[in-house]
Amino acid sequence: MLTELDRLRPAEIILPSEAASLQALLKPSFPIMNPYDDWVFAMETAQFTVRDHFKVASLDGFGLRVRTAAIGAAGVPGLVGSRRVSRASFAKLMWRTR
Repeated sequence: MLTELDRLRPAEIILPSEAASLQALLKPSFPIMNPYDDWVFAMETAQFTVRDHFKVASLDGFGLRVRTAAIGAAGVPGLVGSRRVSRASFAKLMWRTR
């Protein structure tokens, strides 16, 4: 996880406030962290927040049917324009030296 975060270099990290061990692990490399109350990331709360934001009855069209962690992360109030990043979305380039 640290390697992937180091590669992506997020401007900030949003995480549950009670995840103290995760905060301690990330703080040296990622100083901008914004903790939110744990209930914000709860599945029911997050689903409601995201459905309400996009004015939809279901999140299935966003490919989130079984992505509970993604729904929980997207449920943070005020989070707009988030996107899922996967390694498959990037092309690997090999540099050749002469």
